[in-house]
Amino acid sequence: MSTVTPPTGSFSTPLPPDTPRGGPRGCWRTGLIGCGIAGLLVLLCIVGSCLYLRRNPQAMTDFFMARVDSALASDVTDQERADLHTAYSAYRERLQKSGPQRRSLDQIQTILLRNRAGSVSREQVRQLTAVFREGAGLPPVTPAPTPGGILAPGPTTPPAAGTTPAP
Repeated sequence: MSTVTPPTGSFSTPLPPDTPRGGPRGCWRTGLIGCGIAGLLVLLCIVGSCLYLRRNPQAMTDFFMARVDSALASDVTDQERADLHTAYSAYRERLQKSGPQRRSLDQIQTILLRNRAGSVSREQVRQLTAVFREGAGLPPVTPAPTPGGILAPGPTTPPAAGTTPAP
């Protein structure tokens, strides 16, 4: 019988089977780095939005007015709608010149947040008009007098039996 002799030369030993290099730690590390970068980008977007709204507060009020216009109740008259837009135009000009007024922005937010019906009522339109006029530095609108005068008599009830009417 013949014996097999190994060939001469330099040979290396066989490689061990592949093992994961980083193990599960590498996946977590990559995930945390990616989430950190995404979180940083979100934070930068929030800060940028805040700075933009500080410099351009009319962008926020334009958004509110677009929502108000789309949700006006059917009982709001054309005159009330025109008064609201006139007051808002004056308010917007004042915002561009002198910056936001925290009180008027809070009042607008309060009026709109109390709206649970999904539509803006006549009373809310009147309140918004008054807030915009006040924020613009315009004098408040006095309500039109009623046909019977400001103190029009209301319904009267006859005096109870056995009492004398008050003068």
